[in-house]
Amino acid sequence: MSLYHNRKGNSVNLRNFKGTYSIGLDMGTGSVGWAVTDESGRLLHFKKQPTWGSRLFDGAQTAAAARAPRGQRRRYIRRRWRLDLLQGLMQEEINCADPDFFIRLRQSRLVKTDPAKTTSNYRWPLFNDDDFTEVDYYDRFPTIYHLRKWLMETDEQADIRLIYLAFHNIVKHRGNFLRVGQKLSAKNAKPDVAVADFCDALRSWCDGQEGECGSLKKADILAALTESGLRPSDRSTEIAGLLPVSFADGDSAADKKLRNALAKAMVGLKVEFKDIFGELATETATVSLSQDDEVEALLDACPDDGKELFEALQKVYSAFVLQGLLSYAPGETISANMVAKYDQYASDLKTLKALVREYAAGSYDVFFRGPLYEDESGYDQFKVKGYTRYNLGKTAYDDFAKEVKGLLSGTGAESDERYATMIQSFETQRFLRRLKTSDNGSICYQLHLEEMEAIIDNQSRFYPMLASEKDKLLSLVEFRIPYYVGPLTKRNARKDAHGNLRFAWSERKPGTDDVAITPWNWESVIDKGKSAEKFIKRMTGICTYLQGEDVLPKSSLLYEEFCFLNELNGMRYTLDGDKDHRFDAAQRQEIVEEFRKKPGRVTNAKIQKWLAANGYGSSATVKGGQNESGMESKFASYSFFANEIFGTGEILDGDRSMVEDVIFWSTLFEDRSILKERLEETYGVAGEGRLNADQIKKICKKRFVGWGHTD
Repeated sequence: MSLYHNRKGNSVNLRNFKGTYSIGLDMGTGSVGWAVTDESGRLLHFKKQPTWGSRLFDGAQTAAAARAPRGQRRRYIRRRWRLDLLQGLMQEEINCADPDFFIRLRQSRLVKTDPAKTTSNYRWPLFNDDDFTEVDYYDRFPTIYHLRKWLMETDEQADIRLIYLAFHNIVKHRGNFLRVGQKLSAKNAKPDVAVADFCDALRSWCDGQEGECGSLKKADILAALTESGLRPSDRSTEIAGLLPVSFADGDSAADKKLRNALAKAMVGLKVEFKDIFGELATETATVSLSQDDEVEALLDACPDDGKELFEALQKVYSAFVLQGLLSYAPGETISANMVAKYDQYASDLKTLKALVREYAAGSYDVFFRGPLYEDESGYDQFKVKGYTRYNLGKTAYDDFAKEVKGLLSGTGAESDERYATMIQSFETQRFLRRLKTSDNGSICYQLHLEEMEAIIDNQSRFYPMLASEKDKLLSLVEFRIPYYVGPLTKRNARKDAHGNLRFAWSERKPGTDDVAITPWNWESVIDKGKSAEKFIKRMTGICTYLQGEDVLPKSSLLYEEFCFLNELNGMRYTLDGDKDHRFDAAQRQEIVEEFRKKPGRVTNAKIQKWLAANGYGSSATVKGGQNESGMESKFASYSFFANEIFGTGEILDGDRSMVEDVIFWSTLFEDRSILKERLEETYGVAGEGRLNADQIKKICKKRFVGWGHTD
């Protein structure tokens, strides 16, 4: 509430009132309330109406709704850029075989009568040879995975256009980057590392939340994830029993919800994420990790101290789904597994048709066929039912499974062994599972990279260009622009009202302003460290408490001490249960010195014990902390450096500025490679020599997140 005081004689007067009055304004994000009172606080009247009221207006909207589409546009642009680079690398070889090949591909979306189409004389966009047409291509390679598998295994010289199509698919759908830094192949892509990372993240999260995390048996969790034949619900129940997580508040029901939510997330079931992280500022907190858009929004809303755990859950889920995809042809490449899955689909469809013919023959045509469009160009997707609708992608997998059960229910099929096998496969989501599903998002880029490299090695004896350009070709798959670099060019970038670039902040190295950026030269052109620093600084604000100063990291030694003192300033202690006493400045400083060297949370009982030991009263009772049992603020960063890095139990005055730098960089650079490089250059062997390799390794493993209060 803010007050505006008006004195008699000013240009703004309340008519028919000669005294002094005050105007009170209550300003919110969607309304302004107002009231006019006299010097005694009594509400005044104007035209027999009380002088108070409110005005409502539409609240300001953040740019969150535009962020996802903008990110999607960038991904499409960058994908098109990678494909253009691929065409550039293979242009010469392709021109020797078929000069119009790329032109036909680019114009394939145009109708024949379009004036811009210069290839109308060709019948098909891909192959028009006398001995190999597009019909022959699809007969030989029903899916792109059949082609990729053949290119890896054949001893023949493949048509260069076939190699391009395989590379095009790999570069376009190159997989996720959740397991960057791991040397993965289809043979060793097991979830063991993801499970280990999850256990570490869960333990660290529990420590930060003052929770108890018992012994996590990684081998048992891994076995529960990889055990075959389990339904997702049964698997999650088994995993939940292996997560000994609890909190000191004694709410066993909340602890159980937390364990169940963690386990369900790992196997892709829908989860109430508020059971893990509390209330989240998002439209819905009940999502499955297979829902990409919802997961992205949820990650943005996730508290800073929970992001590591959330990302660890994503990695476990991805690794779990990937195991299922690689189980169709164990030990073989992703394409070999997809071909086996394709064959399994054909076998499943044959089984389902046989069961319907035998037990529900009257529904066969309705279930497997259906009405056509008037021009007979295909099935009418709005009128078809059953398998036809599912095959057109208009029925979800679980809904289709229910339709099949409903169709065969009460027909006698339940006693058929084929039916029992089918239902079991439905429950494990393996019956009639299409090749193109959201599960494919779990495939790591390393598995696609493995296949591209195998194709290059197999065909480079016929095409030397593949060997000479191998590194560049592979970089199209493994290269990813770090989020903190943003757009690589500032040309045509949007500007704000002050002329500043809104969405471009990348910093080039000296002398590279006119150098074209490619995946194989970008590190020599872009200054990663400066770009990352500019990205974070543009995302942080100005400190609420110190006007004009940049916000401090939440884990800063200075900010932690400020938060501790600020909370302690509001606490009270009583010796007789009647009169409350505030801690004076000397007591507060003594408490800081006493507890910042000790790990863990400062409870009321610990402060009461300190008061008794220092002669302030043996029966003191402390209250007023942000937590019922004590203080929320703690000296986590001080304890980490004093005990785990220096091993002395304290931080010397001469080391404080270095520690503040390290915390700032750790918060700033999510990319640990940049942090390691900065530490080695400044305080490592290459710099002042104040940190050894083991200390730098521990610091890089520790993640400091979040920033203090900002405007």
